Amino acid sequence: MARRNRFPAAGIALAVYTMTIFSVAAAPLPSESATLSLVESDAAPNLYIRTIWTKALDAAARNDIATLSEEIEAGADLNAADGDGNSPLMIAAAAGHVSAVRRLLEAGVDVGLANARGMTPLMQAASHGHGAIVRRLIAGGAAVEARTKDGTSALGLAARGCYDATIDALVKAGAHTANNLTNGQTALMIAAAECPASIVELLVKAGANVNLADAAGRSALWQAADAGNLDGALALIQHGAKIDQVDKAGETALMRAAMRGHGKVVQLLATKGGADVNLASRDGNTALILAARTDADDHIRTLIARGAKIDSRNKLGFSALMMAAGLGQKTVVATLLELGADRKLRNSRREQARDLAIAAGHIELAKSI
Repeated sequence: MARRNRFPAAGIALAVYTMTIFSVAAAPLPSESATLSLVESDAAPNLYIRTIWTKALDAAARNDIATLSEEIEAGADLNAADGDGNSPLMIAAAAGHVSAVRRLLEAGVDVGLANARGMTPLMQAASHGHGAIVRRLIAGGAAVEARTKDGTSALGLAARGCYDATIDALVKAGAHTANNLTNGQTALMIAAAECPASIVELLVKAGANVNLADAAGRSALWQAADAGNLDGALALIQHGAKIDQVDKAGETALMRAAMRGHGKVVQLLATKGGADVNLASRDGNTALILAARTDADDHIRTLIARGAKIDSRNKLGFSALMMAAGLGQKTVVATLLELGADRKLRNSRREQARDLAIAAGHIELAKSI
């Protein structure tokens, strides 16, 4: 299963080739060093940026095996790249042209060439979810652990697209499941945020460490909670994710889910996961205080039912009620008052919840406090 491709910044903008190559189909190729239009200007649809473009590149983009074979027989340089360093094999791999990839590999092209961003043909195929081509390139000697200039691996690119068949092919070929992206992020962290639980399961079974953290101290569970990926979070918990692991700001997965308003994830972490509902971040914010930023009360009720201290205050003296009042969150204010929040508490500036509501222009809300 794969989600919609976002055309990763590190990859070839495949849309460029598929949309603009054909728009210049009638233009002749004067020579192998000729330039052809590739990128259409938004300002002027008929104005094109010119870059080096060869018959082999053109054939690879079109999956034109006949022309590609003619170029091979003529002794053309099949590793000659366009202005961004993209070889025919890279273009065919990104476009998902299995036949062109096979013909180029048979001709002995360099499978390890990288473009200006450090993207190899394998990375191009992985970033677009072309599992069959990934397997063929690996069989042809492609290095599964090659990295882009920013440190991203093919597995990391595949995880961004939630491409299960591609991920499976890469891990079976020995792709490491740690440090697949920049800042110490792993493919599992990306999958936890954006992919179905089946992708999380696939990576865990391949040996991914569920408790690794990136440079900011954020684990896969933190990512799942922040994104509201309920099934992903559940899969991680079932595989031993540490519920109360904190990032460098002192925030837990529960705090992130609460702050984002992901009520079902809050319930999962607080009940099945057994998260400590009264842990506080470095700023002194508990999950309840952070939950008060959103105008939904399901997670407020869940946290209090699990023992969250309703009048806990952060380092600035703000309670959940003060937070909700200042932000004009009517539903949360009503729920907190119903459950016994102290409306007379003052923060470090001696302000009460009612004062904060008035200062923010929430006059009617202030009258209810």
